[in-house]
Amino acid sequence: MKNLHLLPMVLSVICICLLSNSAQAQNNSKTTNVEKHIAQSINNINQHWQTNLQKGHVAKVLEHYAEKAIFMPEYQPTLNGAQQIKDYLTALNKQRKFHQINYQSTEMLKLGKYVLEIGNFDMDVQWLNHTSTKTYTGKYWRIWDTDSGVKKELQIIGEAFGFYKHLENPELWVTDRKTRAGLSPSGFKATDMSIELQAYHSLGQKGVKQKDGELRAKMYAQDAVFYPFADTPKKGMEVLKPYLIQYSSHGAIIESVKTYSHEVIYLDGFILEFAKFAVAWTYDGVPGSANGKGISLRKRLENGELRFFRHIGMHNYDGY
Repeated sequence: MKNLHLLPMVLSVICICLLSNSAQAQNNSKTTNVEKHIAQSINNINQHWQTNLQKGHVAKVLEHYAEKAIFMPEYQPTLNGAQQIKDYLTALNKQRKFHQINYQSTEMLKLGKYVLEIGNFDMDVQWLNHTSTKTYTGKYWRIWDTDSGVKKELQIIGEAFGFYKHLENPELWVTDRKTRAGLSPSGFKATDMSIELQAYHSLGQKGVKQKDGELRAKMYAQDAVFYPFADTPKKGMEVLKPYLIQYSSHGAIIESVKTYSHEVIYLDGFILEFAKFAVAWTYDGVPGSANGKGISLRKRLENGELRFFRHIGMHNYDGY
């Protein structure tokens, strides 16, 4: 079941509902109420970050992360705190060599003292015991604290990245295979949610289990942007709605689906949430299951309702 083409189609919707292809130049980045000096500082830090990552200077890379930062890489289970991020990057650097890295911001949103940065990346990587160089393209999110109260004004408190297409060897991006045993629903420790947010989680789970694409679409704002697993961004309701309806037409029977709030930040007019999901299904009598995670930014409409405004979803690799 794990290798069926249905799997990414089903789960790319689940991890987003429950929870531009080409890179633009940094000076073309769209900003919303972000002061110019903050946007420039973020761009400068990104240049410093990718230079040190390419050179393998993990300690210098870690200077830009808060001590309790949450990191959600594609395929790798969620990392909590600077030490786990350090272990992840150190382990990857023992397996790969960068020939080039290019991260470029495409959007910045001001959220109180936080800034949500969204962008594209491309990189050329040579893996240990592989003679050829592989090129990867994808998207990333970073949540910056502009008033962290520590020695650096700007620190990353949350990050996620995913690829624009399915990878031939996703296991290369996983450094801790022992965590598989902790990925079952019983292994999640959910963060307390408001009654309101719990209700939206329940509605999302209902839409997935019933394969109701219309219901899923109603959970998004008209100007929402959805960053699905192994795919390009889906921008605006005229794109999102048919996309969700199509992906809801798969032939699998969803046996159970659960979402878990890993961390929630309540903001003026928005809710920023790090979440996880677990899903089980049956296809032609064959059972399957998977886990994943994502970050969502919900905005408050004038009528008081919440809608997904920005969303990114990733999968955990479970192919060993």
